[in-house]
Amino acid sequence: MKKKPSPTNVPINKNIRNNIRRKDVYVSALVYSTEKSPSFIKNASGYREKKYSYIVLIEMNNMLVVSKLNAPDIGKYFPKHVKYLAHEEINTVFSNDEPVFNKLNTSSTSLVDIGVRTANYEGNDLKSALNSYGVQQSIANSYNVKTKNSEFDDNSVNPNTRRIKTKGKRTDIRSFIEWAEKIIVKMNQTKKSTFLDSFAAPIDYEQIKKNKLLPVGVLLKTESLEDKIYNGDGNYELKYKKSDKKYLAIKHSRFRKVINEAKYSFIISNNQFELNKLTIEVKALDNKLKLKSDDFRKIYLFNVNSKRPQNIESYFNSKGDFSIIFQDPKYIYNKHQLYFDKGILNNIESLLQIVEPKDYLEDVINEKLYSDNEKKKIDKTITCFDEKTLFNMVEKKVYDEGHLICDDLGDEWADHIHCKIHDTSPEIYFIFQNMVKHLLRHQVSMMY
Repeated sequence: MKKKPSPTNVPINKNIRNNIRRKDVYVSALVYSTEKSPSFIKNASGYREKKYSYIVLIEMNNMLVVSKLNAPDIGKYFPKHVKYLAHEEINTVFSNDEPVFNKLNTSSTSLVDIGVRTANYEGNDLKSALNSYGVQQSIANSYNVKTKNSEFDDNSVNPNTRRIKTKGKRTDIRSFIEWAEKIIVKMNQTKKSTFLDSFAAPIDYEQIKKNKLLPVGVLLKTESLEDKIYNGDGNYELKYKKSDKKYLAIKHSRFRKVINEAKYSFIISNNQFELNKLTIEVKALDNKLKLKSDDFRKIYLFNVNSKRPQNIESYFNSKGDFSIIFQDPKYIYNKHQLYFDKGILNNIESLLQIVEPKDYLEDVINEKLYSDNEKKKIDKTITCFDEKTLFNMVEKKVYDEGHLICDDLGDEWADHIHCKIHDTSPEIYFIFQNMVKHLLRHQVSMMY
């Protein structure tokens, strides 16, 4: 059925196709306007705010590229025909262009109530500024990245919404198509490792079933809902749908009580949890986890500019405003994406940067004494350790000035404590030594 064009709903794909001169590219567009009560004016009767919107769809190289303004996500209207790009495909677009990250928004993989749940960072080079040994327990939500490629020198990326934006002017359809084509080429290139590899890794949803992951905890993210109720200038209201299908307004005091409780994480038992006597179930679908609640389906969010209220169950599920942890703590489900904390494996490159080989460690044959049964024969009155032992190497090769204390035989804060006395800035080093014997070789390491 072909809809007749109107002044506020004008398809313009015919003219665009004539202009791009590409047989392998299909472009469709829609420009329209909407009117509603202005959100920045209370009691705005008699006032109407007019917004202009557009959607541009480009089909090329087996990809659908979307550019839009004041328009909804169209992917949900074509669930059987459109498959969203994986997070790693989005995160590695600029990996070959010497990327430098200067802005970053993260979420924690932990639901501990006293922990930091979200964080924002900004700097000239976040890879150099942030400690990579803590970020593996964080999720990279969105970021800005600069590259040495003049065409993509300043970009913003949000893998959750699959949004990539390059600052600059693309004033016509043809220049937008050229930009999109270059982005697609980058996606198909062999990827290099980047700063983002240190964070929790996005993985396939199927891993939940494959690894039999059992949900044990959940955190509702209520910030978006709170913002609409308290900062929506009276345009949003919560109402309860009664059995007679009439709606009853929910008082702000009641809403605040529930929201305050929802700020804490909940234990999941038998795939269910309770929020202020409201029962909520965590249900596994074929492609995502969702919250299911008869109580949530009776609470509706009304918008004065919309004739279709949305129940709270649908609201949380559509936005993915919840996080779920599992019995295996290395996994977390956030914003409809499953993540895996690879721990130290995420940081091999950073770890190698601080490891320094020492030739004199090759001669070490034991830890403290020549005897393999060191603990039985150790004498606390000895004044030095045997030659070619790890402890002897520390005292002969590492120690250079100040005071060196062997604490291995005491309370053992460390194997050695090295105090350097300076007039301006005294220093204390805690040295830990370790030697592991193997059949064919030895492993010797020191850390301080």
